[in-house]
Amino acid sequence: MGKVFVTLAIAALSALLGERAINLRKRSLASRELVQNHLPNCSFLKNLVNGSEDITILDDGVAFISAGLKYPGLHPEKSSTWMHISGNFDLESFNPHGISVYIDPTDEIYLFVVNHPQHKSQVELFIFDEEDISLVHVKTIKHELLHSVNDIVAVGGPSLRVVVVSRLPSSSSHSPTAGRTLREGKT
Repeated sequence: MGKVFVTLAIAALSALLGERAINLRKRSLASRELVQNHLPNCSFLKNLVNGSEDITILDDGVAFISAGLKYPGLHPEKSSTWMHISGNFDLESFNPHGISVYIDPTDEIYLFVVNHPQHKSQVELFIFDEEDISLVHVKTIKHELLHSVNDIVAVGGPSLRVVVVSRLPSSSSHSPTAGRTLREGKT
């Protein structure tokens, strides 16, 4: 009688644990089937070997892609279409990260780009020349609060907001993505 009870208890426990494992798999979507979404009007961009950091798209479909971030261990290649950049600007140290567009009331298109020359953070301001399909460098924005900038949002005229990756102490190490702080500045 004792062996039968032990066998029944083991079978019941196994059924309970099996049911829990199946429910956990369902909740974590571990056994779901992925569906490929092939969107119309999309095309593959060649030579974005290391991917892109950010993208912003205008209403007419023009997309600005921040690609080619120089990071230790990554060796980016040129993307499929490069825009010419004119103005007083150092292309050799250009290390783009986050980007944002602001269109003023006169339809002038401003592109704000987080730049990391020599592993520092600053923001570059460009005007998009639609006729030449090029960027004209307007100015570089530097400030002591602009450190470890990850992304940027142009909110109007001379205003912008940046996302700063903070290093917060944890129990054993510093994590570069432990916290984010939103700061506002005037250009």
